[in-house]
Amino acid sequence: MDQPIISVTIRSSVAAGFHRSCLSFGARRIIMRLILWIACLSLACGAAISEEPKGGVADKALLPSELGGQWTRRVQYLFDPIARPPEIFQVVTNISRRPGLSADEVDKFIARQKEERRGFAVTNLSRLGAEAEIILEYYDSKRSARFSMHIYRYKKSVGLEDMWKRRRTGVEFNPARAAGDDVIYTRVGQTFPGGVKASQPSVEGREGVYHVMVSPGQPELDDPGFRLVKKQLDKLRNGTEPDAAPNAAGPRP
Repeated sequence: MDQPIISVTIRSSVAAGFHRSCLSFGARRIIMRLILWIACLSLACGAAISEEPKGGVADKALLPSELGGQWTRRVQYLFDPIARPPEIFQVVTNISRRPGLSADEVDKFIARQKEERRGFAVTNLSRLGAEAEIILEYYDSKRSARFSMHIYRYKKSVGLEDMWKRRRTGVEFNPARAAGDDVIYTRVGQTFPGGVKASQPSVEGREGVYHVMVSPGQPELDDPGFRLVKKQLDKLRNGTEPDAAPNAAGPRP
């Protein structure tokens, strides 16, 4: 996995889950250490996710065929009880530097990593009010450009709207209008709770019960990251979701 994509994943996870209004300072520091530890393990394993999940939030994400022949994508992370499989976590499987471990000990080591990631996912989503998250890497071979996309699914659109309003008023985020959509963006170097800084700009939007965030991206019509967000929002609008009407059809604040 490329270092820039890992750093984007760290930043956007923090931006989404650890807003000052959601966590105490002590809790943010504890979870921040866990995020950085998980990221280091992901860098160490370099494992590729070969399976394509089905159902749930995974079915809502843009397919490469919907973007053009030069696009590919890779699922980096998934936590969604209604997807198949319901979880995709990157874990360290190559531990040859630790000789003397039996096969049973290796299995326990891998299982412990998965349990830690599962616990983090449950804690993060519950604090947000969301119930599912997927992280994908999109690659545009024509431009040699990579993008990290996070999609969160909320239980109710009112929960998503509550989170969105807090973000609009947070000092870490910047509200804007772009192509008729209400968006939020961050700049390079923006500091988030816990001391983590944005390594790349990001732009995000929401539709129905879904929150979409792409990095790198800026709220400009010709920006490829924003166009990716726009295409994802359009796909969500064309779908049908329970409880989506108040957010999708109603006026944006």
